Amino acid sequence: MFLFAVGYSVGPQFIRAIRSDGMPQVVFTVIVCLSGLGTAILIGKGLHYGGPMTAGLLAGGYSPVV
Repeated sequence: MFLFAVGYSVGPQFIRAIRSDGMPQVVFTVIVCLSGLGTAILIGKGLHYGGPMTAGLLAGGYSPVV
């Protein structure tokens, strides 16, 4: 019930913020994700990796270095 109440009260403000200030961030996020995907596909094809190995390359590329 608490989560519903918070979401119900903040929801309209969140939508307005996304429309006004958040769209450049959303576009940047999509560009970063697609460039990572494209890079993994190109490297996978260049090294003659199969689909699972290329998927692992993509997953490893998005993993944080700890």
